[in-house]
Amino acid sequence: MNFTESELITFLPHFLDDELILISTEISLKVNSDPNEVRMHTNEISIQKEPIIESNLVVEKAIEINPIVQINSVSDPIIEVKKVDVLEEIIQKESLIETKIIIKKVIILVSYIQGVPDDVSESLYKIFEALNCPKSDIELINVTVSNPNLLASYQFQYLVLMGGKGKTLNFLADYTGERNILEVGNIQNSKVIFADKLDLYLKPENVALKKLFWNRLKSTIIN
Repeated sequence: MNFTESELITFLPHFLDDELILISTEISLKVNSDPNEVRMHTNEISIQKEPIIESNLVVEKAIEINPIVQINSVSDPIIEVKKVDVLEEIIQKESLIETKIIIKKVIILVSYIQGVPDDVSESLYKIFEALNCPKSDIELINVTVSNPNLLASYQFQYLVLMGGKGKTLNFLADYTGERNILEVGNIQNSKVIFADKLDLYLKPENVALKKLFWNRLKSTIIN
């Protein structure tokens, strides 16, 4: 179908509407051999409606192109790991080890908040050495120190309490005997001796007290 230029200009506005899209148009004028005849040519004019894709078709297409593949993987069996309490494990290990018993002939308990004075410790060692108890057989424990040596770790023949009656010691909680000064009792097949604080015995004027203390130790502790 051939259009004159004026016809084409008149036709196109009526041909196009809002629902159509003009993709490409190329208009060319060719001059024939006959100068009086003008022929108009148009390349392919592709006009198409905007495609409307139904939602269900889109889903079906998506499923067709990208199918969902379910993979059944074999996983390793779940192993429940029991939480082991570190402290409990240490206690269990220590319970398997035989408690080492330290053998001492005499255990001396003193109570000095600021630490045992040198003159007190030296005097105590000299007194018991005079009773044939070398220093290696004596253990001096200051019960006011944090975490003092546990008496349960020792095996002893004599327990001497200097300046106290041991009422605050767990070790003597079950002791039912007398706790008088210079009293001698029995505890765990051993002897327990209650005495004054050594400071009293070190005073020069307390000669009578010194003799009582010495006689009690000599009559109790076997050489």
